Amino acid sequence: MILFLAVNGITEAYAHAVMNPRELASANMVLLITSVFNVVVSLVLQEYIGPLGLVVANCFAMSIRISYTLCYIRFIRFSWSSEAFLPAIMPRKRLLLMMCGTCAVTIVTSKIHTAIHVFSGALTLLITLMALLKLERSSLMTIRQSTKKEV
Repeated sequence: MILFLAVNGITEAYAHAVMNPRELASANMVLLITSVFNVVVSLVLQEYIGPLGLVVANCFAMSIRISYTLCYIRFIRFSWSSEAFLPAIMPRKRLLLMMCGTCAVTIVTSKIHTAIHVFSGALTLLITLMALLKLERSSLMTIRQSTKKEV
């Protein structure tokens, strides 16, 4: 559920930030429809699986919303791009592995001592940011250039 909330929040925030008024009105209509869908599905699922139906219905509704915003981002906002969209925005495998390691360190140090946990969190954040700058420099430069063109 947290993953759905995170991805939905990020994609909707970006899409709403770059939409023109006509596109925003259309997106708001999709949001209204998915809200009605969410209510109906949650009522039906509650009868069959109880409170878990609310969670499942929310995941379905957010999946629809995520799909809508990803389609907007890919086909409307970046229609000029000829490369594969999702693989192009994914971080490199080394960075993903390092983030998994950071997660493991955070989990382990949270069980030891608060000061050690805070120190290791700051250290892993610094290492992650340095790795991000080193491994994803081209992606960061592309984002920087594209934002300069829009302004």
